[in-house]
Parts: sequence; structure tokens; C-alpha cells
Amino acid sequence: MNIEERLELVMRNTDEVVTVDELKKVLEEKENPATYIGFEPSGFVHIAQGMICARKIRDMQEAGFTVRVFLADWHAFINDKLGGDIDNIRICGEYMKDAFLSLGIDPERTEFVWASDIITPDY
Repeated sequence: MNIEERLELVMRNTDEVVTVDELKKVLEEKENPATYIGFEPSGFVHIAQGMICARKIRDMQEAGFTVRVFLADWHAFINDKLGGDIDNIRICGEYMKDAFLSLGIDPERTEFVWASDIITPDY
């Protein structure tokens, strides 16, 4: 896939990027760049996450990106989601992982990252 085809996939149904020139430069310089998207595990996956976000993740992966899905469990905890119960929040995060994988994102090009693995939470 050439640079223009990759750029078209990344830009499809996208309203805003830092700059098109910067994105094009990344695509020219890196065969497999990385990007991320984040979610706070706080309930059911809704239509926008399922249809829009999963589609964009697939577009990015098809364009050669590795996608890091940031599961903001610590953020859900401090925002008192799911009653502030970290065990329930983590179960919800696992459910979100399963939901996204079932929507066709490539598990080989997806890295799920928990906020609590990056910070030192005090639950």
C-alpha cells in the first residue's frame, strides 16, 4: 500500500489531525508507527465506541499502525465509576478488550495498556 492510500485510510471519517503534512511525514518515515486511543472502563461499550472507534482502529491498523488501547482504570476509579470498585472496573476493562476484539480489530497489532500499570495507584 502506498503512502497516499495509507493517508486516505487514516484520514477517512476523521475531522482533525495535528497536520496532514506531519501525518504524511510519519507515514513516509515509519512502516509501522504507533498510535493510541483511550477509554475509561465504566459500563457497556456503546454504539460510538463499537462502530466508530473500532472502525477507526481497523483503518489505522490497515494503514500499518500498531494501536495501543489505553484502559484508564485508575481514572475510572478516581471518577467513582462502577461505585469506585477497582475489581469491577478491571472486569469492565476485560469486557471492553473482548468487545473490541470481537469487532474485528487485529489482536496482533493491538496492545492493551492499563493506566494502573503505568502509575502507582493507591486504591
